Amino acid sequence: MLLVDVDHFKNINDTHGHDFGDIVLKAIAACVSETPGGRGQVFRLGGEEFVALVPGASSRDGLKLAEAIRQAVAGLSIDAGSQSVRVTVSIGIADNGDGQEKPHVVSAADAALYLAKAGGRNRSVLSGDVSGAQVCRSA
Repeated sequence: MLLVDVDHFKNINDTHGHDFGDIVLKAIAACVSETPGGRGQVFRLGGEEFVALVPGASSRDGLKLAEAIRQAVAGLSIDAGSQSVRVTVSIGIADNGDGQEKPHVVSAADAALYLAKAGGRNRSVLSGDVSGAQVCRSA
């Protein structure tokens, strides 16, 4: 499970308006939907959050997928009239490889997302031992 959250989305809406915010969400949804390559399902949770479910993927596969999504979104240039806007996402990754119940997987992915946000945003964090969470971010 990947929880994907648009970084600083309120600022986008406040600066460019809600119609432009909708354009941003659609562009990000396309990136998130295309990246799993037909291996999973993507849903909008609400607001600026998306979830990608990729059955059978290992936690390492999830981290690679999250990084591909994060990089694809960071590479977007969304036209806002006279200027282009760049956006980033933070992603929390968790799996149920050890047979965790679904609510625990969701909580683990949410905790990893929180770490990604707290760590500076534009990051992918794999859940696990909080002190040993794996973080990816390209410079």
